This record gives sequence, structure tokens and C-alpha cells, in this order.
Amino acid sequence: GYYCPFGVKLACPTGTYCPRDGHWDPFPCPPGTFSAQLAIAKCPKCPRGFICPGFGRVAPTLCPPGSVCSKEGLRSPNFLCPAGFYCPSGTETVDPFRNDTTLRPYACSPGTYCLTGVGFKEVLAGNFKYAQPCTEGFYCESASNNPRGAGLCPIGFVCPQGTSAPRPAKKGFSAELRGTILEAECLPGTYAPTVESVVCYPCPPGTSCEAAGMAIASVCP
Repeated sequence: GYYCPFGVKLACPTGTYCPRDGHWDPFPCPPGTFSAQLAIAKCPKCPRGFICPGFGRVAPTLCPPGSVCSKEGLRSPNFLCPAGFYCPSGTETVDPFRNDTTLRPYACSPGTYCLTGVGFKEVLAGNFKYAQPCTEGFYCESASNNPRGAGLCPIGFVCPQGTSAPRPAKKGFSAELRGTILEAECLPGTYAPTVESVVCYPCPPGTSCEAAGMAIASVCP
């Protein structure tokens, strides 16, 4: 724990270690270790959830967002955050279902998807360290790991960008195809009396549908 230049006994400073007697100079702590105390004979390993890059570390650094540091003595993260989840700073396990720690991956929100290496649940389109909005025409449940999420929007429903669950087409509108982004307004002469309509129906005899987007046919005067 000490070094002796010119016969003077000095405590090894922080970030260094002196492993045996008779040292002229202290050694810097190697990558993966650190030393926050004076007079250390051996640098302790970086704890889980931290990294110690470079030589002469005085203190460990939190595992960066989007990464996992699941072992001791790491100089860099040993895993990326799994797809469908985001990993805040200091994450120490790749298992999102462990209940004995809060330093684990968390499921990305419905309506978004997360590729590997995501560190933030907030949506920032084009920056893949953040969650991304679900692709239009598709819907994404919680922990979706790709832009198409749970699949195409079903018929009778619409799925604009960032959809978490398919939205029923409104009365007076229809959604005829899978993957519809915006429902179609019923043309004059047709109507859609219920939500989730796949097609607009012709107005029955004795009624009229003079305007577009009608949900109730008018009785002929």
C-alpha cells in the first residue's frame, strides 16, 4: 500500500495500487478496476452495473443507457439492452422479469417499439437510443421489438402512426382493407350505421343519404 521514492514512505494515491514492498512508483489501476482510497495493495473490481474504462480510475462509472453490465470487473458493457425493452443507466441484468432488482430492462410502452440497445422510453423518431413510434398501418403492444409490432391493422379498424391498439372505424366511415391508416368517408347514397364497418351500405328504399359520411339514413319526405 506504500511506495518509497528516495527512501521516503508515501501512501499510494487514489487510482493506484502498490502490491508489494520496495516500490519506487505506484501502479495505476488497470481497466476494470478502481481505487478510491489511499494505500491500496490491490485495486478492487468494478461492481456490477458499472464500468471502469482506462487506467487509474478513482471511481466506477454507471453502465451507460441502452447497455447492460452484468459482471464485476468490466471495462465496457458486456450486453446491449434486449429488443422490446429499454435499459436505464446502471442496468445490471438482461432478464426483464427479475423482481429482486430495479436495475433491469423495462418493457417499451404500447404504441412504440424498441430495437436492441435502447436506453430511454421517450419517443425520439430517428434516434434509436430512444423508443420509436409504431409504423402506420400496424399496431404495437407493450414490449414490441420491431416496427410492425403485433401485425397489420385488421379490417374495420384504423392504425395511424404510434397505434397501441387498433381503433374502430367511426360511424359513417369504413375500413375495407387490412393495414388501413385512415377510414374512408361513406359517399352520398351510402351510410355506415355502426362502428367497425368494413363497407358502406346503400341507403334502403324509402330513405335518402344526401351527404357524405352519414351514419343514419333519412326517411324520404
